[in-house]
Amino acid sequence: MTVAASLIHHVSTVTDLYMIGLYPFHGPWNGGAAMLAGSKIALQQINERSDVLPDYRLNLLWNDTGCDPGLGLNIMFEHLYTPPTKIMIIGAMCSTVSQATAQVSYLWNVVQVRMSSISYSASFCCNFNI
Repeated sequence: MTVAASLIHHVSTVTDLYMIGLYPFHGPWNGGAAMLAGSKIALQQINERSDVLPDYRLNLLWNDTGCDPGLGLNIMFEHLYTPPTKIMIIGAMCSTVSQATAQVSYLWNVVQVRMSSISYSASFCCNFNI
């Protein structure tokens, strides 16, 4: 195999991993723009490093929840039922949405990380089977 063919082969072996991002852009708390910007920077830095998740590329598919738990659940289910397979959920940033999605995301074997939900009940792992 030539050097050029070797490089092409190496590049083509990158596996895309997809995450769901649940951010509020309107509603009682609309801090989604800042949280999305931070998430994009973090993913860019991770994807640029060869020593972190080599041969994988993280991708974020995000939506606006409006701090509405019903809308947040609907968005989550739409993502989970639609290819590609999602491996993780970032958010939701509003506690009411985080509580709703956490009650079912574990049933899909999907890790959920909340960056800013402050609800007292959302802090107990036993409530959400994690």
